[in-house]
Amino acid sequence: MEDLRNPYILNFFNSLIQQKDLKLSSEGLSKMIEDMYRLFENMLGKNMVAALPADAKSEYLAQHEKEGVDFDKIGQIFGEHIPKPDEILKDTMKQFAATFSKNR
Repeated sequence: MEDLRNPYILNFFNSLIQQKDLKLSSEGLSKMIEDMYRLFENMLGKNMVAALPADAKSEYLAQHEKEGVDFDKIGQIFGEHIPKPDEILKDTMKQFAATFSKNR
């Protein structure tokens, strides 16, 4: 299966780990990066949904109540209502870095 993780985000994680000077085995490092990626995706998703206007947020949440989620529709909702997703990404990276630095 193809790895769809963003290499920019993976480099960001490696940088955070290096800044903390964590000494991990390759297995420990892989697990930590996997855990970090999962948490980051969750934080980014929450921040993206929070940035939606109320009507679009309702439309988005309605998609998850259906039996078959329409990912094209979800993409359309975000595409129409999030004009600067890169700003949300940057803010999430800052939030994640602060949390990581504080907790490690």
